[in-house]
Amino acid sequence: MKIEAPTCAGAVAPDRFRWFETRGARLRAYEWGDPKATPVLAAHGFFDHGRGYDLLAPLLAEKYHVISFDARGHGESSWTDTYAWNMDVHDLVCMLRELGRATHLIGHSKGGGQALDLERRCYRRRRGTSVVASRGGSAREPVDVERFQHCLGRPASGLQ
Repeated sequence: MKIEAPTCAGAVAPDRFRWFETRGARLRAYEWGDPKATPVLAAHGFFDHGRGYDLLAPLLAEKYHVISFDARGHGESSWTDTYAWNMDVHDLVCMLRELGRATHLIGHSKGGGQALDLERRCYRRRRGTSVVASRGGSAREPVDVERFQHCLGRPASGLQ
């Protein structure tokens, strides 16, 4: 699906576009700001696409290099045979690896839950995680308290 230019007041189209390849999917990425600045990777919700950040991204781009993307089967990204939660999380990991440096994560709704899964798994290429209106991480996987304890650098007493 071709994403049209933003029509909402204050929305700004991306400065650049690119593609990420990951496990059978071709993901469309949108970029705002200086590519040399600290990156911010923005994941969208279930009924959305990467251009949902057309209002927020230009504001963040005054200081950061903002990258949003269309998750597999959304927006301009390719359709695939697999739409599992863990595949979407894997796509985030691939994008972080491609960026090659510590990156802030922003997630809205489903994208927020996936960002929290990365946080919980202690993925080392992130600088921080911000989540807006999310149900949390994967409900199917139990929290690994020992790993969580290690990530926090403190005892896990009181964690359930």
